[in-house]
Amino acid sequence: MSANLQIFCANATTESELALEINMNLQALANATFNNFIIRAQVSSEKIANSQVVTDNVGMNYHDLDSLMTALFTMFVNDFNLTHSTGIDLKEKVPVLKFVAGMLQATLLTPYQE
Repeated sequence: MSANLQIFCANATTESELALEINMNLQALANATFNNFIIRAQVSSEKIANSQVVTDNVGMNYHDLDSLMTALFTMFVNDFNLTHSTGIDLKEKVPVLKFVAGMLQATLLTPYQE
């Protein structure tokens, strides 16, 4: 997936101004299961490739952006995997889904065969 990262900075004399923009390709594997309106997902094999500075208003010197962005992406993936290890209950996030889940009981969408 192609992504654009825009970093804005501000101080006492300048309101939010684009400082840096990086375009990159995000790659990751996601193992996800949807069961009774609970999404369980684990992300792995995360990688950033083809990073390019699009806008540079801060005078960036050369950096191995792919490695730096992959390390940052890995931190986000690890945090996601830990924070959502028990799944995301959509019925709690969107109250109207409690009603829908009552009508569509035992809904299962998974890449695995039973």
